[in-house]
Amino acid sequence: MNIFRRIVVVLLSAMVGRACFAQSTSGSEMANSAVSSSRAVAVAVDSSVPANSAVADNNTSPANSPAETSDRGFTFTTSITGNHDSSSGWSNIIDSSVRYDFNRVFGVELGMPYYMTHNGYSSTVVTRINTNPPLVTTYNSLGDMYLKLHFAAPDTSFGYSATITGTAPTGDTSSGISTGRPTFDLNNHFEHSFGFFTPLAELGFGDSSALINHRVRRPYTTLGPISHYKAGASFDFLKFFNFEGSAYEDLPIGDQKIYSHLFVPSKTGKVIRTINGKKRRFARTTVDTGQGILEDNGLSSELTVNVGRHMALTGSYERSLRQSLDTVAVGVSFTFGRAAQTPAGQ
Repeated sequence: MNIFRRIVVVLLSAMVGRACFAQSTSGSEMANSAVSSSRAVAVAVDSSVPANSAVADNNTSPANSPAETSDRGFTFTTSITGNHDSSSGWSNIIDSSVRYDFNRVFGVELGMPYYMTHNGYSSTVVTRINTNPPLVTTYNSLGDMYLKLHFAAPDTSFGYSATITGTAPTGDTSSGISTGRPTFDLNNHFEHSFGFFTPLAELGFGDSSALINHRVRRPYTTLGPISHYKAGASFDFLKFFNFEGSAYEDLPIGDQKIYSHLFVPSKTGKVIRTINGKKRRFARTTVDTGQGILEDNGLSSELTVNVGRHMALTGSYERSLRQSLDTVAVGVSFTFGRAAQTPAGQ
């Protein structure tokens, strides 16, 4: 009888254990089924994820993903610059532009400079030879409206980009700001970064010296075929500073017409001023014409301090070796739109 009771207890224990095991297995399958269903819902909601792909990590959150910069959109830029050259003194310029990038390769930009003040010699004042008349300040003058086409090859190892610039003659010709004719320029830029060090080179062709470097205002504007070259390097440091140093050569390749506001009339006629024994053709008359005149070469440097995403401070110095001109510029620029977005990974 005792043996019979023991057998019944053993059988009942086995049945209870089997039932518990079956219930546990069913619960695990239901949990797995719920997880699979939730993943399917997540994939269905996010159409960018393929339907047959698996979720890599349940702890990944969109909030932890870096923000991506769009390759398409508008960029609005305004720069305020004070420019000083050793011949004409200070000029103050506001340059505003709007740019639209269609993708990483192509963009278009439209802008116009506005001269709050700029200096020049009065053509009505007669002085003795080697004596300069007082500078006359002119206020509120428009510059030439410009249209730029930007091209880039971002995936190349040599960092190629090109800019085609065309201008409309909206500026003042009496003060050397404009030639009174449409002008153009094609500039090719090459660079490759090695960490914080980036060598660069430029070469281009156009018909106006005013389009070679927008950051530097010279006391004259040329009209005629001219080639220009530049080589140097830039350095990034402390995430906010960028310094660029380079040498340049502007080489006329045909007849040049020079519009200047720094000529000195005298009682015996207009003369060519000399500084340090060097003749300066742009100081001869308001309009001067010749074959290949006004060649220029020298050294330039520029420092940029990025103050947040929308603001940058700039300072530059250029020394013209051939013309014995020193030009200093300081300014601030404001950028809004696509170019001011935070790059991916930052």
